[in-house]
Amino acid sequence: MKHCLKYILFSGAILLSGCRTSVSLPYLSDADRDCAMPIAEYPKYSIAPGDQLYIYISSKTPEAVISFNQETNMIAIDPERLTTIPSHAYGGYLVSPEGSISFPVLGTISVAGFTTDSLSHDLKRRLIDGGHITDPEVWVSITNNSVAVIGEVRTPRRVPIPGERITILEALANAGDITIHGQNNNILVLRNNGDSIISGEMDLTSKSLFNSPFYYLQQGDVVYVEPNATKKKSAIASTEWVKWVSIGVSVTHIALIWTRRDKKISNRL
Repeated sequence: MKHCLKYILFSGAILLSGCRTSVSLPYLSDADRDCAMPIAEYPKYSIAPGDQLYIYISSKTPEAVISFNQETNMIAIDPERLTTIPSHAYGGYLVSPEGSISFPVLGTISVAGFTTDSLSHDLKRRLIDGGHITDPEVWVSITNNSVAVIGEVRTPRRVPIPGERITILEALANAGDITIHGQNNNILVLRNNGDSIISGEMDLTSKSLFNSPFYYLQQGDVVYVEPNATKKKSAIASTEWVKWVSIGVSVTHIALIWTRRDKKISNRL
């Protein structure tokens, strides 16, 4: 009975030690409540090769835009006037490695380096100057605009960027937030910078994150939440446990084989 009780207590201690988790610091723990804090300026994203663009053109003369739109959705806005509006992205235009797209009627257009606003103005000017449409309205958006959130979050996933703007807090919220095993004071952000990758670390427990150039995420960013020390030790311990169990099973198997062999030899003698 005593041996059984000792075994139970010992097993319980092991289980409890394996379940220990470190307490995460609260977000913005050094920020005063009911106060205004400056934030980093939002950088306008420039179109780059590999982006998928949705471009829609409208006019008071609907038939004038048919040749320029991949999909036209006619609806009545006013009993005396018909107009066209974008419903959703159909297909789109993939920006080539050279930074250009092939647009109906206008041909090959270089778009790399433009923002969606500046490209909208450029297309509008081309349509008017070329005598194609006298009153064009142009919408441009990036349909594959997203960031990846991985590591110690509840739902690692690729998060779409609505309206071309998303903060790191919003991205983490879309991934289910950081788990109790993640470090919220050591977030790594990887960003493509042309021919190189730049990285930045963010501390979500400090109000300094609002001044970080990584507060606003950009197309293609990768956010990595590192596991805390407890999770790392647990992973190492699990690996070691599996290794020793495997060794133990192998040794036991070999011992059984030799025992059976010895018994056969003894029976023959």
